[in-house]
Amino acid sequence: MHKLITKRAFTLALSAAAIAALTACGGGSDTTSAATTTLSVTPVLGAVYGGTVNMYSSTGTLLGTGTTSTTDGKASVTLSGYTPGTPVVIKVTLTAGSYYFNEKTGTNVTVSTPVSLLSALPAVGSGQAVGVTPITNMAAKLAGLSASTVGTGPISVTSDAIYTAVAKANLVLGLPASTNILAAPTAATLAAPKPTETMGNILAVMAKNTTSSDPIAQANALADAVKTDGTVDTTKTAAITEVNTTLKDPTLATGVTITIAASNTAPTAAELTTATTAAKTVVDAAKATGAGG
Repeated sequence: MHKLITKRAFTLALSAAAIAALTACGGGSDTTSAATTTLSVTPVLGAVYGGTVNMYSSTGTLLGTGTTSTTDGKASVTLSGYTPGTPVVIKVTLTAGSYYFNEKTGTNVTVSTPVSLLSALPAVGSGQAVGVTPITNMAAKLAGLSASTVGTGPISVTSDAIYTAVAKANLVLGLPASTNILAAPTAATLAAPKPTETMGNILAVMAKNTTSSDPIAQANALADAVKTDGTVDTTKTAAITEVNTTLKDPTLATGVTITIAASNTAPTAAELTTATTAAKTVVDAAKATGAGG
Protein backbone atom coordinates (compact mmCIF):
# COMPACT_ATOMS: atom_id res chain seq x y z
CA MET A 1 0.00 0.00 0.00
CA HIS A 2 2.80 2.37 0.94
CA LYS A 3 4.62 1.68 -2.35
CA LEU A 4 1.39 2.31 -4.33
CA ILE A 5 0.81 5.72 -2.70
CA THR A 6 4.43 6.70 -3.24
CA LYS A 7 4.29 5.73 -6.91
CA ARG A 8 1.03 7.66 -7.42
CA ALA A 9 2.40 10.76 -5.67
CA PHE A 10 5.50 10.61 -7.84
CA THR A 11 3.37 10.38 -11.01
CA LEU A 12 1.23 13.37 -9.97
CA ALA A 13 4.35 15.41 -9.24
CA LEU A 14 5.74 14.68 -12.69
CA SER A 15 2.42 15.68 -14.30
CA ALA A 16 2.37 18.98 -12.39
CA ALA A 17 5.94 19.71 -13.40
CA ALA A 18 5.15 18.98 -17.05
CA ILE A 19 2.14 21.34 -16.98
CA ALA A 20 4.23 24.06 -15.36
CA ALA A 21 6.94 23.66 -17.98
CA LEU A 22 4.41 23.74 -20.81
CA THR A 23 2.84 26.93 -19.43
CA ALA A 24 6.24 28.57 -19.05
CA CYS A 25 7.03 27.77 -22.67
CA GLY A 26 3.85 29.42 -23.91
CA GLY A 27 1.66 26.34 -24.12
CA GLY A 28 -1.90 26.17 -22.95
CA SER A 29 -4.11 29.22 -22.36
CA ASP A 30 -2.15 32.13 -20.85
CA THR A 31 -4.58 35.01 -20.38
CA THR A 32 -1.80 37.33 -19.21
CA SER A 33 -0.03 37.38 -22.60
CA ALA A 34 -0.03 40.76 -24.34
CA ALA A 35 -2.43 41.06 -27.26
CA THR A 36 -0.96 41.63 -30.71
CA THR A 37 -1.02 45.29 -31.73
CA THR A 38 -1.01 46.00 -35.46
CA LEU A 39 -1.34 49.50 -36.91
CA SER A 40 -2.12 50.78 -40.38
CA VAL A 41 0.16 53.72 -41.19
CA THR A 42 -0.50 56.26 -43.94
CA PRO A 43 2.33 58.74 -44.54
CA VAL A 44 1.24 61.72 -46.60
CA LEU A 45 3.19 64.28 -48.57
CA GLY A 46 0.97 63.01 -50.96
CA ALA A 47 1.17 59.29 -51.04
CA VAL A 48 4.55 57.88 -50.02
CA TYR A 49 5.84 54.75 -51.75
CA GLY A 50 8.65 52.50 -50.52
CA GLY A 51 9.17 54.45 -47.31
CA THR A 52 10.54 52.75 -44.20
CA VAL A 53 8.25 52.88 -41.15
CA ASN A 54 9.83 52.37 -37.74
CA MET A 55 7.88 52.48 -34.49
CA TYR A 56 9.43 53.21 -31.12
CA SER A 57 8.40 53.19 -27.48
CA SER A 58 8.35 56.38 -25.42
CA THR A 59 11.97 55.66 -24.44
CA GLY A 60 13.25 54.85 -27.93
CA THR A 61 13.02 51.04 -28.08
CA LEU A 62 12.20 49.74 -31.56
CA LEU A 63 8.78 48.04 -31.48
CA GLY A 64 8.15 47.28 -35.14
CA THR A 65 9.04 48.10 -38.71
CA GLY A 66 7.46 48.03 -42.15
CA THR A 67 7.55 49.51 -45.65
CA THR A 68 4.88 51.54 -47.38
CA SER A 69 3.25 49.79 -50.32
CA THR A 70 4.14 50.82 -53.85
CA THR A 71 0.44 50.53 -54.72
CA ASP A 72 -1.48 52.38 -51.98
CA GLY A 73 1.31 54.02 -49.94
CA LYS A 74 0.26 52.37 -46.68
CA ALA A 75 2.14 50.10 -44.29
CA SER A 76 0.89 47.52 -41.81
CA VAL A 77 3.16 47.27 -38.78
CA THR A 78 2.89 44.80 -35.89
CA LEU A 79 4.39 45.91 -32.58
CA SER A 80 6.46 43.57 -30.42
CA GLY A 81 6.79 44.24 -26.71
CA TYR A 82 4.38 47.17 -26.70
CA THR A 83 2.99 48.15 -23.29
CA PRO A 84 -0.69 49.08 -23.75
CA GLY A 85 -1.57 52.64 -22.79
CA THR A 86 1.90 54.03 -23.45
CA PRO A 87 3.09 56.39 -26.23
CA VAL A 88 4.33 55.26 -29.62
CA VAL A 89 6.58 57.35 -31.87
CA ILE A 90 6.50 56.67 -35.60
CA LYS A 91 9.34 57.61 -37.92
CA VAL A 92 8.85 57.37 -41.67
CA THR A 93 12.01 57.66 -43.76
CA LEU A 94 12.20 58.08 -47.51
CA THR A 95 15.59 56.94 -48.73
CA ALA A 96 17.15 57.19 -52.18
CA GLY A 97 14.79 55.42 -54.55
CA SER A 98 11.63 55.99 -52.50
CA TYR A 99 9.11 58.22 -54.19
CA TYR A 100 6.01 60.25 -53.38
CA PHE A 101 3.20 62.09 -55.12
CA ASN A 102 4.13 65.75 -55.18
CA GLU A 103 0.83 67.60 -54.81
CA LYS A 104 2.43 70.87 -55.88
CA THR A 105 3.54 69.58 -59.28
CA GLY A 106 1.02 66.76 -59.68
CA THR A 107 3.76 64.23 -60.41
CA ASN A 108 5.48 61.32 -58.70
CA VAL A 109 8.93 62.36 -57.51
CA THR A 110 11.84 60.04 -56.67
CA VAL A 111 13.76 60.98 -53.53
CA SER A 112 17.50 61.51 -53.84
CA THR A 113 18.30 62.72 -50.31
CA PRO A 114 16.83 60.87 -47.29
CA VAL A 115 14.01 62.66 -45.47
CA SER A 116 12.12 61.69 -42.32
CA LEU A 117 8.77 62.59 -40.78
CA LEU A 118 7.46 61.82 -37.28
CA SER A 119 4.19 61.22 -35.56
CA ALA A 120 3.79 60.75 -31.80
CA LEU A 121 0.72 59.06 -30.34
CA PRO A 122 -0.23 58.99 -26.64
CA ALA A 123 -1.31 55.33 -26.93
CA VAL A 124 -2.46 52.95 -29.66
CA GLY A 125 -4.83 50.04 -30.12
CA SER A 126 -4.71 47.17 -32.57
CA GLY A 127 -6.37 47.93 -35.88
CA GLN A 128 -5.82 51.64 -35.51
CA ALA A 129 -5.20 53.73 -38.62
CA VAL A 130 -2.75 56.58 -38.11
CA GLY A 131 -1.09 59.22 -40.24
CA VAL A 132 2.40 60.67 -40.53
CA THR A 133 2.31 64.11 -42.15
CA PRO A 134 3.96 67.53 -42.12
CA ILE A 135 1.46 68.48 -39.38
CA THR A 136 2.16 65.44 -37.18
CA ASN A 137 5.87 66.07 -37.73
CA MET A 138 5.48 69.60 -36.37
CA ALA A 139 3.39 68.32 -33.45
CA ALA A 140 6.07 65.75 -32.60
CA LYS A 141 8.60 68.55 -32.33
CA LEU A 142 6.16 70.51 -30.16
CA ALA A 143 6.23 67.41 -27.91
CA GLY A 144 10.03 67.67 -27.70
CA LEU A 145 11.02 65.14 -30.37
CA SER A 146 13.07 65.48 -33.54
CA ALA A 147 13.69 63.20 -36.49
CA SER A 148 17.44 63.43 -35.95
CA THR A 149 17.23 61.83 -32.48
CA VAL A 150 14.37 59.34 -32.83
CA GLY A 151 15.90 56.00 -33.78
CA THR A 152 19.45 56.98 -32.88
CA GLY A 153 19.30 56.69 -29.10
CA PRO A 154 17.11 57.11 -26.01
CA ILE A 155 14.15 59.48 -26.15
CA SER A 156 11.58 60.58 -23.59
CA VAL A 157 8.00 61.60 -24.27
CA THR A 158 4.78 61.34 -22.26
CA SER A 159 1.15 61.00 -23.26
CA ASP A 160 0.36 64.35 -21.66
CA ALA A 161 3.08 66.04 -23.71
CA ILE A 162 1.59 64.57 -26.90
CA TYR A 163 -1.96 65.69 -26.10
CA THR A 164 -0.62 69.19 -25.45
CA ALA A 165 1.40 69.12 -28.68
CA VAL A 166 -1.71 68.19 -30.71
CA ALA A 167 -3.54 71.10 -29.09
CA LYS A 168 -0.67 73.47 -29.88
CA ALA A 169 -0.54 72.36 -33.51
CA ASN A 170 -4.27 72.98 -33.91
CA LEU A 171 -3.96 76.43 -32.35
CA VAL A 172 -0.89 77.34 -34.38
CA LEU A 173 -2.49 76.41 -37.71
CA GLY A 174 -5.95 77.67 -36.80
CA LEU A 175 -7.55 74.22 -36.99
CA PRO A 176 -10.63 73.50 -34.85
CA ALA A 177 -9.80 72.12 -31.40
CA SER A 178 -11.64 68.92 -32.32
CA THR A 179 -9.28 68.16 -35.24
CA ASN A 180 -7.48 64.84 -34.82
CA ILE A 181 -4.27 65.52 -36.73
CA LEU A 182 -2.97 62.04 -35.78
CA ALA A 183 -5.65 60.15 -37.73
CA ALA A 184 -4.89 58.56 -41.09
CA PRO A 185 -5.76 60.98 -43.90
CA THR A 186 -6.54 60.07 -47.48
CA ALA A 187 -3.32 60.34 -49.47
CA ALA A 188 -3.48 62.18 -52.78
CA THR A 189 -2.20 60.10 -55.70
CA LEU A 190 -1.51 60.55 -59.39
CA ALA A 191 -4.80 58.79 -60.13
CA ALA A 192 -6.78 60.66 -57.43
CA PRO A 193 -5.04 64.00 -56.78
CA LYS A 194 -7.88 65.67 -54.86
CA PRO A 195 -8.96 63.92 -51.63
CA THR A 196 -12.47 64.74 -50.46
CA GLU A 197 -11.87 63.72 -46.83
CA THR A 198 -11.12 66.83 -44.75
CA MET A 199 -7.66 66.05 -43.37
CA GLY A 200 -6.40 64.72 -46.70
CA ASN A 201 -7.79 67.81 -48.40
CA ILE A 202 -6.11 70.12 -45.90
CA LEU A 203 -2.74 68.49 -46.62
CA ALA A 204 -3.32 68.64 -50.37
CA VAL A 205 -4.24 72.34 -50.21
CA MET A 206 -1.17 73.06 -48.07
CA ALA A 207 1.20 71.30 -50.45
CA LYS A 208 -0.36 72.55 -53.66
CA ASN A 209 -0.25 76.21 -52.61
CA THR A 210 3.06 76.32 -50.77
CA THR A 211 5.72 78.80 -51.85
CA SER A 212 8.32 76.29 -50.69
CA SER A 213 10.09 74.31 -53.39
CA ASP A 214 8.07 71.17 -52.62
CA PRO A 215 6.00 69.50 -49.85
CA ILE A 216 9.16 68.17 -48.18
CA ALA A 217 10.59 71.69 -47.90
CA GLN A 218 7.25 72.86 -46.48
CA ALA A 219 7.30 70.07 -43.87
CA ASN A 220 10.84 71.01 -42.87
CA ALA A 221 9.90 74.68 -42.60
CA LEU A 222 6.95 73.90 -40.32
CA ALA A 223 9.18 71.81 -38.04
CA ASP A 224 11.89 74.47 -38.15
CA ALA A 225 9.39 76.97 -36.75
CA VAL A 226 9.35 75.00 -33.49
CA LYS A 227 12.12 75.35 -30.91
CA THR A 228 13.55 72.39 -29.02
CA ASP A 229 11.65 73.42 -25.88
CA GLY A 230 8.33 72.85 -27.64
CA THR A 231 7.45 76.49 -28.24
CA VAL A 232 7.08 78.35 -31.52
CA ASP A 233 10.05 80.37 -32.76
CA THR A 234 8.41 83.70 -33.56
CA THR A 235 11.25 84.57 -35.95
CA LYS A 236 10.46 81.57 -38.19
CA THR A 237 6.69 81.59 -38.55
CA ALA A 238 6.50 82.25 -42.30
CA ALA A 239 5.49 78.66 -43.12
CA ILE A 240 2.88 78.64 -40.35
CA THR A 241 1.42 81.94 -41.52
CA GLU A 242 1.31 80.72 -45.09
CA VAL A 243 -0.61 77.55 -44.17
CA ASN A 244 -3.04 79.46 -41.98
CA THR A 245 -3.66 82.10 -44.63
CA THR A 246 -4.04 79.52 -47.39
CA LEU A 247 -6.56 77.42 -45.47
CA LYS A 248 -8.66 80.52 -44.73
CA ASP A 249 -8.76 81.54 -48.40
CA PRO A 250 -11.82 79.93 -50.07
CA THR A 251 -10.30 80.43 -53.52
CA LEU A 252 -7.35 78.25 -52.52
CA ALA A 253 -8.80 75.92 -49.92
CA THR A 254 -11.59 74.51 -52.07
CA GLY A 255 -13.22 71.55 -50.36
CA VAL A 256 -11.91 72.25 -46.84
CA THR A 257 -15.06 71.78 -44.78
CA ILE A 258 -13.95 73.26 -41.46
CA THR A 259 -13.61 76.83 -40.27
CA ILE A 260 -10.01 78.00 -39.93
CA ALA A 261 -9.29 80.48 -37.16
CA ALA A 262 -6.42 82.93 -36.91
CA SER A 263 -3.05 81.42 -36.09
CA ASN A 264 -2.34 81.40 -32.36
CA THR A 265 1.37 80.83 -31.81
CA ALA A 266 1.37 81.97 -28.18
CA PRO A 267 -1.83 80.70 -26.50
CA THR A 268 -2.58 81.65 -22.92
CA ALA A 269 -2.53 78.93 -20.26
CA ALA A 270 -6.34 78.88 -20.25
CA GLU A 271 -6.54 78.59 -24.05
CA LEU A 272 -4.03 75.77 -24.07
CA THR A 273 -5.82 73.91 -21.28
CA THR A 274 -9.14 74.09 -23.15
CA ALA A 275 -7.53 73.01 -26.43
CA THR A 276 -5.67 70.13 -24.75
CA THR A 277 -8.87 68.81 -23.19
CA ALA A 278 -10.52 68.85 -26.63
CA ALA A 279 -7.50 67.15 -28.22
CA LYS A 280 -7.50 64.38 -25.61
CA THR A 281 -11.19 63.73 -26.19
CA VAL A 282 -10.93 63.38 -29.96
CA VAL A 283 -7.67 61.42 -29.94
CA ASP A 284 -8.88 58.95 -27.32
CA ALA A 285 -12.20 58.48 -29.12
CA ALA A 286 -10.42 57.65 -32.37
CA LYS A 287 -8.19 55.13 -30.60
CA ALA A 288 -11.23 53.42 -29.11
CA THR A 289 -12.87 53.02 -32.52
CA GLY A 290 -9.67 52.23 -34.41
CA ALA A 291 -10.37 55.16 -36.70
CA GLY A 292 -7.18 57.04 -36.07
CA GLY A 293 -4.60 58.32 -33.64
